[in-house]
Amino acid sequence: MTRDGTTGRATWLRVAIAAAVATMTVAGCSDDPADTRNPAVENVVARVIVPTYERAAATTMALAASADTFCARPTAASVSNTRATWRSARRAWAAVEPYALGPAASRHSESVVSPPADTDRIAALLARPEPVAPETLRSSASSVRGLAAIEAVLFAPGSPASIA
Repeated sequence: MTRDGTTGRATWLRVAIAAAVATMTVAGCSDDPADTRNPAVENVVARVIVPTYERAAATTMALAASADTFCARPTAASVSNTRATWRSARRAWAAVEPYALGPAASRHSESVVSPPADTDRIAALLARPEPVAPETLRSSASSVRGLAAIEAVLFAPGSPASIA
């Protein structure tokens, strides 16, 4: 347990989700306000692609809220809810994967969602005696802060109490 009463995993989980949320919620935003498209493409963007990104962003925000609840009160129910919310976020981001083009591609949103977790680096971060600082995670590779990394910690073997 750290000085502030949290454990390394709980702190890491909270910071990792915050970093993922910050990266993922802006992934599909356009850089060019003068961007013009033909009506068919504009219709697909407005009716399919943008709502898909909005659902992914909303589920990621729900994951952050669920993780905050879990970190504040690590119970079997709160870990179960956070795991279910993670699954929803992962499904939502899987639906976005076909649209990784334009601004989403240039912002490398896929690099946050899809890379495999680096469990050795995650374990090294969790082994530190002090909590993981948000700046440390933000500057780390997405393999220690993306959805796969969150999955590696959230679904780690052991009881829910061992995660918190």
